[in-house]
Amino acid sequence: MENTKSLTSEEFVKLYTSQDSDEKITPIKDAVGFSLVRNYPKDSDYFKDGKKMFIKIFLAGDSVCGGVDMVYPNDKEGNYTIVSDEKYKKNVTGFLFRKEEDLVFDFNEKEIVYTPKKLRFSVDKFIKILVNNHLSDRMFWRRMGNYFTNIILMFLFWLSDQHYEKIQVMLDIYSSKQDNNPDKIDTKNIEPFFKYFLIRKNALLLFLVLLFPTSLIISYISVFSDYSLSDPSLILFFFLSLSSLEKISIWLDKKIKALFKKEDNFIYKLHDYQYNTHFKLKFK
Repeated sequence: MENTKSLTSEEFVKLYTSQDSDEKITPIKDAVGFSLVRNYPKDSDYFKDGKKMFIKIFLAGDSVCGGVDMVYPNDKEGNYTIVSDEKYKKNVTGFLFRKEEDLVFDFNEKEIVYTPKKLRFSVDKFIKILVNNHLSDRMFWRRMGNYFTNIILMFLFWLSDQHYEKIQVMLDIYSSKQDNNPDKIDTKNIEPFFKYFLIRKNALLLFLVLLFPTSLIISYISVFSDYSLSDPSLILFFFLSLSSLEKISIWLDKKIKALFKKEDNFIYKLHDYQYNTHFKLKFK
């Protein structure tokens, strides 16, 4: 798609028709585009709470980029702060869209084109699409994924006798990166068990919780009529399990420490997954 004409932000703004709900339109200085502050529908809790919709659209070459967020005024000079309250995230979706969305601007027709399906939109129509995406719960499945990912990470840290808290871990990663000293992260010491095995207590507890009821159930099954809790095979299995738990726990501990070095392992990927809020825009 050949660019036959360049645009200024002021010219780009003229392609948009202001709506009654719009409060403020500001051309962007360092790119071709504009930011738009819009009121939420008057019957919404967001409007009653004084929240605003902040829409940003700009061109990076011929690619269309931008995003939508819920904001609130934080001073008399007209500055805004993005709302991070979880209670609003269940009904609206804040998001960014970049070059990866395959949205380009046709300078000839002054339209935005979604190239995979060759859909064309005026700037007015595209802003409406952004608003519709924002006012729908596009992050439901992402939140569910984040919820279970968080539980998995808490469980893995717990096995290694450590505590996972998403925000604190993120701050610790940032802090270790700034100081170039990831080993300064505080972790609990390994506690010996019976002074023979260096077993982390949480992994041992989990094993015993599973083993005890299992042993009781097996002892009542008729096919194992000669079975007893003092069976040598069970005792051997017990100590082999302790040794395995030691290896697993030490392995987990190494992976968790590598997290603060931002090494690309599964612990880091699980943690980083929770910060990925990207999704494909709906155009209908």
